[in-house]
Amino acid sequence: MHRFEFGAESRYTSQDRTYFTDLFATFGTVPDENAFESGRTTFRDMAARLVLSAGELADGFDMAVLAHATPDAEPGWPMSVLVEAVPGAGLVLGVSDQGVVAPFTAMRLVLDQVYDGPVIRAAVWIMDQSATLHTEPVPDNRRATRNAAVALVLTDTGTLGPFGFAQQHSCEDAVQVRAALDAALTQLADDGPPVTVVCGEALVPYVEHHPLAGAVRVAPAGQPCTGVWFVLADCLSAGDRVLIADYDEEFGYLGLCGMEPTGRSAQPMSAGGVR
Repeated sequence: MHRFEFGAESRYTSQDRTYFTDLFATFGTVPDENAFESGRTTFRDMAARLVLSAGELADGFDMAVLAHATPDAEPGWPMSVLVEAVPGAGLVLGVSDQGVVAPFTAMRLVLDQVYDGPVIRAAVWIMDQSATLHTEPVPDNRRATRNAAVALVLTDTGTLGPFGFAQQHSCEDAVQVRAALDAALTQLADDGPPVTVVCGEALVPYVEHHPLAGAVRVAPAGQPCTGVWFVLADCLSAGDRVLIADYDEEFGYLGLCGMEPTGRSAQPMSAGGVR
């Protein structure tokens, strides 16, 4: 597991200005001209750094998924960087338009393929970029103020412990959110010690006094997709059961992912080491 923060890695070009001006015109608006003068960090910039930390994936992979809530700062397909760098690259796809729970979709897709198919080596890349070319309001829980990326390398020989489940729930109200959290915590606790919870700000009221929740670690603001996964890296060395959770209030989507201590579960997909 690798996590990165980035400064401004590149600049907007004249071709970018033309492209985004035309794109915004189709929506009856114009881009913020001052924003073109600022630096940016594209997903391709991030992918180039993540490829260097690919580890076992450098020898090939079965599946790789990019998850993000913010749009890229340039047109294109950033995962081609990974495909070009790795001989024998497998299936590559992206997940977006699901708000802060996009990484949970990526995890579910990977784990489903592990259980039902031939995937034994996979990557989940999670990215946030902060450049915004428009002046329209952005919900606080989706506004990125930091350029950040997390790379999860998942194999059948990982050292940090297996992911027991990845779930998504459509929750229309607090009752449904609480019920889904209760079920996930009960499954992870399994009559053992309280579960460490890593969550987004929206879920703090549900878990801070929950009898099955131990330490509660909250994602930093300004990292809508990478936040909980950034914090997760600080929780893995203790060997605790960990529930990773986030909730997109606008979409009503709840994402849950359970991680077991190494050696407790026979599930086949585990995370690699932290950097």
